[in-house]
Amino acid sequence: SFRACFWSIFRVHTETGNIWTHMIGCFIFLILGSYFLFLSSHALSYVDRIVIGIFFAGAVSCLGLSSCYHTLSCHSPRIGKLFSK
Repeated sequence: SFRACFWSIFRVHTETGNIWTHMIGCFIFLILGSYFLFLSSHALSYVDRIVIGIFFAGAVSCLGLSSCYHTLSCHSPRIGKLFSK
């Protein structure tokens, strides 16, 4: 079940390192992106904010989806194949 897959995050298994490093990286990029786009005192132009936003959105989505893949790959062949895409 999905619940069992998500609770497996807190156990040690072959995917633990992948799940946690990608999840922590996702949160770090989310925090850094929010800081640079909304809280930074740097004078960024509109185009700079778009480019930085695209970069951080790509990093967050890549790491977040990778963490989901490693978490849910044990669910079933159908779900594993879906998240492999």
